[in-house]
Amino acid sequence: PLEMGKGGGNFKLRSARVVRQPGDGSCLFHSMAYGIPGTSAGALRRDIASFIKANPNLEIAETPMKDWVKWDSGCTVAQYASRMAVSGWGGGIEMAACSHLKRVNVHVYERGSFGSYKRISCFDVDAARATVRPHRTSPHPRCPRITFLEYSATRRLGWRCLTLW
Repeated sequence: PLEMGKGGGNFKLRSARVVRQPGDGSCLFHSMAYGIPGTSAGALRRDIASFIKANPNLEIAETPMKDWVKWDSGCTVAQYASRMAVSGWGGGIEMAACSHLKRVNVHVYERGSFGSYKRISCFDVDAARATVRPHRTSPHPRCPRITFLEYSATRRLGWRCLTLW
């Protein structure tokens, strides 16, 4: 059976087009919405928050979503979903919810050597209609979960939001 948040194995994309996303605190939602026709980051954020609130007992890696929410935020599912509907960085919970809600696989990549991209995590569902590919190079320091931001300290560019396509 497919697993949520499993490792990416040894799969590498040899080349991909990197698409910048707005750095407005909704990077994950922009990145996933890019790969899901007919939705926007704001609409996807609200839909995912509603899905989380309506499905607290949905099992993600053999653990109910309400437990993941409690461990990650210290909040109830209702509190978490209300906050996430309007702001906050998304992470593994939101990727898992998106997979189920939109029937898509979410695969996370990080930049490898020689222009390749290594898959580091998979949120797969049965009968998925598509696979979306956010990109990660380093997690935001205030958000230890998987994020989809790239930081260039050497060039002092700050955070960039990216999607692989």
